[in-house]
Amino acid sequence: MCYRYLLLIFILTILSPKLTAQYQEQLHQLIASEGEIGRKQQMLDDFFIENSSKMEDAELANCYHDLAFRWYYKELWIKEKNDTFLNKSVFYFIKAAKIKRSGNVHDDYSLKRTLYNLGAIYSMKGKPFKAIQSFQEIITTGIFDKKALQAYQELTKIYSEIGDYHKALENSSKLLNLLAIHEIPVNNLIQEYITRADTYSMMGFKENSDSIQANLKQASNLLKTSTLKPTIYNSYIDQIEGNRLLETGDYRSAIPHFNRVLDALHPYDSVNQAVVHNSLGQAYNKLEIVDSAHLFLKKATLYNPGYTLPYENLGDLYLKQKSFSKALSCYQQAIEHIYSKTSTHNNHQQLTKQDLELASDKYYLLHHLTQKAKAWKQYYVYKKNKNLLSYALKTYKLADKLVDIIRFESKEYKSKLYWRAQSNELYAEAVEVCFWLQRPEDAYYFMEKNKALLLLEDLTNEQAKSNAGIPIDVAAREYDLKQSIYLSESKLRQAEGAESIQHLKDKIYDIKQQYQNFVDSLARAYPIYAINKEKISISSYPGIRKKYTSPSAVILQYVVGKEKAFGLLTTSKESFLFKINHLDSLQQHILTWQTKISKRFTDSEQLHEYNKVSFDLFRKLIPSDVYTMIKNKKLIIVPDHTLQQVSFETLNTSIKDQSYLINDVETRYVYSMSFLERNNQIQRKASKTFMGLAPVNFYDPSLSSLHYSKDEVISLAQLFSGDLLLNEKASKKTLLDTIYDYQIIHLSTHAGIGPKSDPWIACQDAKVSLNEIYATKNQSDMVVLSACKTSLGALKEGEGIMSMARGFFHSGAKSVVSTLWATNDKSTREIMVHFYEGLHNGRTKSEALREAKLKYIKNHYGTESSPFYWGNLILIGDNQPLTESADNQLSSWIWLILLLICSFIALFLYKRRSLAQS
Repeated sequence: MCYRYLLLIFILTILSPKLTAQYQEQLHQLIASEGEIGRKQQMLDDFFIENSSKMEDAELANCYHDLAFRWYYKELWIKEKNDTFLNKSVFYFIKAAKIKRSGNVHDDYSLKRTLYNLGAIYSMKGKPFKAIQSFQEIITTGIFDKKALQAYQELTKIYSEIGDYHKALENSSKLLNLLAIHEIPVNNLIQEYITRADTYSMMGFKENSDSIQANLKQASNLLKTSTLKPTIYNSYIDQIEGNRLLETGDYRSAIPHFNRVLDALHPYDSVNQAVVHNSLGQAYNKLEIVDSAHLFLKKATLYNPGYTLPYENLGDLYLKQKSFSKALSCYQQAIEHIYSKTSTHNNHQQLTKQDLELASDKYYLLHHLTQKAKAWKQYYVYKKNKNLLSYALKTYKLADKLVDIIRFESKEYKSKLYWRAQSNELYAEAVEVCFWLQRPEDAYYFMEKNKALLLLEDLTNEQAKSNAGIPIDVAAREYDLKQSIYLSESKLRQAEGAESIQHLKDKIYDIKQQYQNFVDSLARAYPIYAINKEKISISSYPGIRKKYTSPSAVILQYVVGKEKAFGLLTTSKESFLFKINHLDSLQQHILTWQTKISKRFTDSEQLHEYNKVSFDLFRKLIPSDVYTMIKNKKLIIVPDHTLQQVSFETLNTSIKDQSYLINDVETRYVYSMSFLERNNQIQRKASKTFMGLAPVNFYDPSLSSLHYSKDEVISLAQLFSGDLLLNEKASKKTLLDTIYDYQIIHLSTHAGIGPKSDPWIACQDAKVSLNEIYATKNQSDMVVLSACKTSLGALKEGEGIMSMARGFFHSGAKSVVSTLWATNDKSTREIMVHFYEGLHNGRTKSEALREAKLKYIKNHYGTESSPFYWGNLILIGDNQPLTESADNQLSSWIWLILLLICSFIALFLYKRRSLAQS
C-alpha cells in the first residue's frame, strides 16, 4: 500500500499543470517563496481575495487546482502529513472542477487532470467511493486519452480493494479492449494483465487458477518481446505465481518463485521484504518445517509491523502446536493493526460497527476474524470450557456484520454473489457454535443469513423506493436500465463470433455504468431511499414462531457447509437444533437418490432399490426425534445448498413400499422465512384472474409435442376463468407482454437448462431465458411451471439455485409451483386438474397439492404410483387459498343475512321512534 501512495505522489507531481498565465505565475512565485508557513498562507489568502474577480474562469480554475496541488498537497501535506492540509487540497480541487465543468471553460483535458488528482487523493484518504466518482467522470466523456487510461487503471485497483472483484474485472476488460484499439506503451498492457491476475487471486487461487496463469502468461510474453527492464515485472509475476502454487497445494514449487523475488529486492524495501518473507513462512508452515516458518514470519513482522498477514500465519502455526493463547494473540494483533495500527493484545476486545466500516482492508480483516473464531472453537474442543464458545460466537457475529458491509459496498451483482459464497462456510461454522451452546435463536439468524439474501435485497430496494416517495417515472427509469442489463446479458450468452461478443460486452459495461450513476444520483436526491435500501432485516425468531407455527404447523430449516450441516426444527412450544452426520457422504447420497427418482421404474426391483436409498437419505436428513415432532403436521421446509434439489415428501419413512413422507406430512418450501415474510407484505392487484399457456407444438425440432398440455390448461380455465394462449398464440412476445396482468399464471410446456446452466422455458416460437424473466414484472399470487426441471439451475453458495422458479419470485410472484425433474405429460395433467379443483374449493395451496398427489397414488398401482410421476412438483412460497372454501362462503352469507336483518330491525325501530315523537 505504501508503494501505491509513492506512485500517486509521483504521478501527481509530473502531471501538475504548467502555469503560463499572469496570475498563475504570481501564485507560483508566492508558493515557491521563502518564509514561515503562516505568513505564506496569509499571502495566498490575500492573493485570492484581491484577484479572484479579475481572472477569467479558466485561469481561476487553474489557480485553485495549483493551490490544491502545489501548496496544500505537495508543500504542506507531504512534509507534515497533517490531514487538515489534505482536506484543504480536496476542497480546492472540488472548486477547480466545478468551474471547469461550467460552459465558460472548454478544456476537457484540464478537467480530467483535476478529477484525476481529486480521485487519487480520495483514494489515499481511504474514501474509495468518492474516488470512484471522480475516475468515472473522467471516462464518461467517451474520449480515450492518457487520463482516461489512468482512470481505468485506478478504478480496477479500487474495485479490487473494496472486494467488488467482478466490477474490477469488467472494468479491466473494457480497458484491454480500448488498449487493443489505441496505440499505447507496452508497460501499461503488461501492468494490466498483472493487475487482472492479482484480482483473480483475491477471488480465490484454487477457483481461478487457470485465469491467473493465463493473465501472467500474457504479461510474460509481452515482456519478452519488449525492451523494458524485466526485473520489477518478473518479481510481480513470480510473487503471484508463487502464491498460486502455495494456495493450490504445491508448496515446494512455490518456494523458488519467492526466492527469486527476494534476490531482486533492495534490502531496505521493507514493504516488499515483509510480503515475500510472509509467503516463504507460509510455505514452510504448510510443509511443517516449523523453525523456518517461524523465522520467516517473524522477520516479516519486523520488516513491516503494520502488515497483518504474518500475524495470522503465525496464529495458524501456533494453533497447530495447540498454543492457543499465542495463536489468539497473533490473530488479535492482525485485527488491531488493520483498524487502529496499535495493539492491546486483548483477545476479548470487540470491534464496533464504525471500526468495521472504517477498516482499511476489509478483505483481510474478515479472514482474520474468521480464523480467530475458529481458534476459539478449537480451544473449546481442547479445554471444554463453554465461555470459549461465547467468544467464538461474538467473533462470528462481528464477521457477519463485516460481510454485510462488504456486500453493500459491492455494486456488481456477481461480486455480491461472490461474497455470499464466501460467507457460506462462515455461517455453517457459526451454527456449529450455536449447536454446542444450544442457542436455537442465534442458529436461526445465521441460517437465515445464508439464504436468498439478494432476493430479499431486491424486495427491500423496491420498498425503499416506495417509502421515499420516488416518482413513478424516475423509478421506471431504474427498472428500464436493470431490464436492459438482464436482456443484454441474455443475448451475450447466446452470441457467437468475437465481434458480436465484444460489442455486447461493451454495451453491458456502458449500461451498467449508466445504471450505477443513476442509482448514485437517486441516493443523493432521495436520502431516505439511500438509508432504507440498505436496511435488510432478518425476521425475528419469536415473530416467525408466533406467526408460522401452531400445534399443527412446524418449520424445518437447514444449513449446509463444506464440512458441516445442521437442522433446526421450530414448533410452537420448543426448538430442536441437530447435526447432520456423515456430511462427506451426503452429497453422493443425494446424487444417487436423484438418479433413481428421476427415471421411470420399470419393475418392482427398481422400486425396492429406490425405497432403500430413499429411506437412508430420510434418516440422514430427518432424525427419529424430528420425525416424531413433524408427523401429522403442516411442514415448512427451508432447504439449503443441494437440499434444494430434494423432494422431501418422496422420502421413505421406512423400507416398506409407499411409506412416503407425504402420507404423514403436508409440505411446502420457502427460500427463507424472512423473504417469505417480506414478500407476503407486498400488495398485488392483478387485473385478470387466470392465464394458461400451452404451445403444444414447437418450432424447435428438438422439442417434442405435448398433447396433454392443451387439455390441461382448458380444464383449469373452466375452474378459474381467464385467457388461454394455445398453439401459435403461445408466443414469447405475448407471454412477456401480458405476464403482469394475471393473478394465476400457468405454463404447461417444455423447460430445461442450457449448456452454461442457463434455465429456459419454451413458448411455441422461442425459448424464454432466466434473465428475460428477471427483466419482467408480475403480480401473481401463484405461478405454476408445469414443465421439466423448473426448480433446477446453477447452484450459487449462500444464495441457492438460480432456477426459473427463482426468476418468477424475483419478478414479483407470491408463490411458485415448480418441478425438480422431468415431468410426465399424462400424470402431470391428472395431478394439476385435482390440484386446481382443491384450490377452487378453498384449500390452501399445499393442502390442495398434497391431496392431488395422494389421489394420484391411490388411483395408480405398481410402478405407476412411484414418486417419479408425482414427486417432482413442489410448492415454494406463500400458502394462502386463492378462493374462499365452501364453508367460509356459507359463513359469509350467514353473516350478510344477519347484518341485513339487524339493519332492517334498526331501521324499523328508528322509524317507530320518529312516529312516536311526532
